[in-house]
Amino acid sequence: MRTQYKTLTALLSTTLWLATATASADDELFQLSLEQLLNTEVTGASKFAQKASEAPASVSVITAQEIRAHGWRNITDLLNSVRGVYGSYDRNYSYIGVRGFSRPQDYNTRVLMLVDGHRINDPVYGLVLAGNEFPLDLEMIERVEFVRGSGSALYGSGAFFGVLNIITKTGKDAPGARVGLEVGNDASQRGTVSWGQHRDGHDVLLSASASRSDGQNLYFPEFDTPASNNGLAVNLDGERNHRLFGKIASGDLTLQAFHSSRTKAIPTASYSQVFNQPGSQTMDAYTLLGATYNHDFDHGTQLDAHLAWLRYDYQADFLYDYPPITTNHDKTLSSWWSGELRLLTTPLKNHKLLTGAEFSYSPNNIMQNFDDAVVYLDDRRSKRSWGVYVQDEISLGEQWTINLGVRHDREPDFSLAETHPRIALIYQPGIDTTLKLLHGTAYRAPSPYEAFYINDTTFKANPDLVSESIRSTELVAEHFLRRDWKLTAEAYVYDVTDLINLVTDPSDGKLQFINAGDVYARGLGLEAEHAAEDGSRLRLSYAWQQTRDQQTGQVLSNSPAHLVQLNYQTPLWGERLLAGVEMQYQSQINAVDGLPVASFAIVNLNLAALKLAPGLDVSLGVFNLFDRAYAYSTSEEHSNSLGDTLHSIRQDGRSFRLRLGYQF
Repeated sequence: MRTQYKTLTALLSTTLWLATATASADDELFQLSLEQLLNTEVTGASKFAQKASEAPASVSVITAQEIRAHGWRNITDLLNSVRGVYGSYDRNYSYIGVRGFSRPQDYNTRVLMLVDGHRINDPVYGLVLAGNEFPLDLEMIERVEFVRGSGSALYGSGAFFGVLNIITKTGKDAPGARVGLEVGNDASQRGTVSWGQHRDGHDVLLSASASRSDGQNLYFPEFDTPASNNGLAVNLDGERNHRLFGKIASGDLTLQAFHSSRTKAIPTASYSQVFNQPGSQTMDAYTLLGATYNHDFDHGTQLDAHLAWLRYDYQADFLYDYPPITTNHDKTLSSWWSGELRLLTTPLKNHKLLTGAEFSYSPNNIMQNFDDAVVYLDDRRSKRSWGVYVQDEISLGEQWTINLGVRHDREPDFSLAETHPRIALIYQPGIDTTLKLLHGTAYRAPSPYEAFYINDTTFKANPDLVSESIRSTELVAEHFLRRDWKLTAEAYVYDVTDLINLVTDPSDGKLQFINAGDVYARGLGLEAEHAAEDGSRLRLSYAWQQTRDQQTGQVLSNSPAHLVQLNYQTPLWGERLLAGVEMQYQSQINAVDGLPVASFAIVNLNLAALKLAPGLDVSLGVFNLFDRAYAYSTSEEHSNSLGDTLHSIRQDGRSFRLRLGYQF
């Protein structure tokens, strides 16, 4: 082990030295023009393309080149590189924390996810699948935008802490036929195939992948008793995944489809299951069929229309010793239509007016819980929602811009009506500096799962839940230095009221969602980015964040006060090798039980040989390079049948992934 450690350390040191040598060899390679930097375009902040400096939000953009350079395996890996964002994993699902906020049993419901303009949060949970359960291969993603702040003025429910806008590739971005094979530790394997073409105004991209992993034997010290196999879960961490993706564009019309399925074994005995018992697992399947129409008229008028049919299937098999050991089945089925129509016009000089309407209709959402003898839950209900919005971007001379927006939403099935505004004041004293003052509100309606889910042993319903809301104010400063550096500073405060939280009722020991008080938070973010014409890029960020319960004054659980993130990528040896180095630091947090979970710092390294042979690419990723021990906080449901509760869940040590890709 010591020899391996020294070898990896030497490899990292050599990579960094070569990167520095390459960078300093010719300063002209790093002279990226200020105009190029300022012309970075985003669409998620205003629902139309605009320079990032003009967007009424703080936006981070992750490109396909960065995904390739760092070898990220899923969306949570990617978001761990974004300022003020942090992920966690409980050996079943992955979770996203934003600005110090990541609540127990929150399936990423406070972040809205879009894929090519289609909203994919489901109507039962409001969830975002962010780990290996995410329905797309990262190789099919061209760009990811993370738009911070309260976004209900444009997006309605769910755009609470931000909007995750994912833009997929086209056949032009990935031409020809490609195949890939990956192998890694824990007997993990993955195969991919794709084909893309762009010709005569028509564009096609198709892809498919399949993966599997045996996982690890895992030790949980809280379960270390003879009755629980001394805390060791054997062969209970496996996973299987399948994905299909297709995208066809002709003229103004784009058709898109994807389908994914994942099966994951549960090693943690969550929801009071029998520990170390084979057969406990979750299964997730996600399907989208979508159409998008975009047309540009004269005088800057644009029409955009989106229509999609989506379906999400979930099934869990839980093992309980009644006795004998019995399988409890937990199922959800939801299918829904969503659509949006928006029009961008310039009715007056210096005004850019966006108007739109959006709807979602799910005729029959099904939640079931049963075993072989008894049905504990069979809940079937429809869900409808619609919203209308307007936004006006007003240019007040060459230096000042004001952005005003408001949206009204209704959900008739829950007797809900919400109206939320946003205002942004943008000042550009010079071509190299932008100041933004942003204020807005947002809401998140309670999901059917939170309000109506029950089962026999662990959960009870709460139909009296009300929407939670947030009010946020941000100040953002962006400055371009020496024509190749971008410096960003942001400060924010936000207040959350009527927070929906998962708690254990002491009267019966069952879990229940309740509106549990108010939260006050404040934070600061600093970031430096350096880009060069040869593709080298450095991004270093620091986030300080403090979240407190306004009633008790206590810091929220799973809320690190400090985050440091470093990403560096560079081509080496005449662009034949692409190196990506990543460091993540997270300060100590409090777990749900009030006890601390230690701080950690991990380093990841990815090396990609881009031109090893004609058509052949090879990459090697080493994650947690220095084999650091670290853990994430658990949530209320991580308790086994004997009443033992997990305090934290240890994460993987050093792991690797070797990928071979060939383009015909």
